[in-house]
Amino acid sequence: MPRRPVLGYWNVRGLGQYIRNLLVYKGVAFEDRLYRFGPAPDFDRSHWQGEKFSLGLQFPNLPYYIDGDVKVTQSLAILRYLARKHGLAARNEEETLQMDLLEQQAKDLALGLTMTALNPTFDEARKKYQDNLVNVLKPWADHMRDRKWALGDRLTYVDFLLYEALDWNHEFNPEAFSSYPALLEYLKRFEELPNIKEYFASESYSKWPILGPMVKASTRRRRCCRRRTILLASRLLAVNHASLTVRRRDRQRPSRQPRHLGGRLIGWLRGGISERIADFCHIQDDTCCRLLGPARLGPAHPQPADL
Repeated sequence: MPRRPVLGYWNVRGLGQYIRNLLVYKGVAFEDRLYRFGPAPDFDRSHWQGEKFSLGLQFPNLPYYIDGDVKVTQSLAILRYLARKHGLAARNEEETLQMDLLEQQAKDLALGLTMTALNPTFDEARKKYQDNLVNVLKPWADHMRDRKWALGDRLTYVDFLLYEALDWNHEFNPEAFSSYPALLEYLKRFEELPNIKEYFASESYSKWPILGPMVKASTRRRRCCRRRTILLASRLLAVNHASLTVRRRDRQRPSRQPRHLGGRLIGWLRGGISERIADFCHIQDDTCCRLLGPARLGPAHPQPADL
């Protein structure tokens, strides 16, 4: 029996989630190999560094994708490879040119938020980005007004990039989307795709964290932090919170069932739930939850043997 493809990346959405989404959408059975950062302040990367140069990668990096003899790094190279393999790439020169443009625009949309989170003058950068987000989104709203997908009527790999970029920004500042129903409809349409809908509602999908733990303090609002802290508390305490609901754009969706956590959390719980939740969420002082959100609470797919 042939081995399943392996996608390796940090246990965050980051540059890996749009690849995961594409694989799930196409029904590819793959191993989602998640690497973990060490604790603050060093955020040790030995989990990845320990096998970085033993995988036979031409340019060792994360994310990587291994499928038989195919071993490739760089997120866009992986995405384009999978797009060609699964019928989500351009079909002619005209589409190639348009998709090259859309690809870069989608990457820039995500990059703007990432650079804000990494900015050393974070509070100032956050306010500036938040105030300008309506203007940043307008070209996309105009583009999507009469289109089903980024290219037109056909779903392509660009949509997997664009969904992530838009959803990150929607998490950051949902009010900026209120004037652009076309973008909200696009997000909802993507979330209703076959396989994607089931995946997003499953324990295999984690909406948070988005970025790694070294980013600056939260781009999220405090009320969102409180909501997520309540949900996290129920998970830490192994409380069944299926009756809770979380608002997601224009609909209600049941919260996911709690995952079973390792014994190392017992000490955290005994030591004081509020402080330990803060540690787990990477909350420091009055900065509220970071953009990255709570860490993953369990494996999404089979893990490496050393986890």
